[in-house]
Amino acid sequence: MRQHPHRNKTEKDFQKFVIQNIEAYENNNSVNDNHIRPQYEFIHENMEIFKFGEWDKIIKKLNIIDDVFPEKIKNINYSTDSKNSTKFASEILGWTPTKETIEIIKDFNKKDYELFDL
Repeated sequence: MRQHPHRNKTEKDFQKFVIQNIEAYENNNSVNDNHIRPQYEFIHENMEIFKFGEWDKIIKKLNIIDDVFPEKIKNINYSTDSKNSTKFASEILGWTPTKETIEIIKDFNKKDYELFDL
């Protein structure tokens, strides 16, 4: 969706994009290089899961594994305009996803919401 001119798209275009990607996923769960694949499908036994932003916990764990690990992780090469997808849609695109589209996405990712307590 972000590869095409933003201003020419609408809420309906985005919903169509979402539905097309979910349907494509049903035929090939690696579609779009796994970018829409639910996160639970990447989890295996004995994995420790950290939520994005839990840097102190991650650093502490990495220091147990490798005592040379730095105390701080540099944050480089990050985007400032799309930290929040709703902000990106409303401020950059000029629209936000409909409630129906959000429900479609939440339903598709239902197991992630349950597993990660989102």
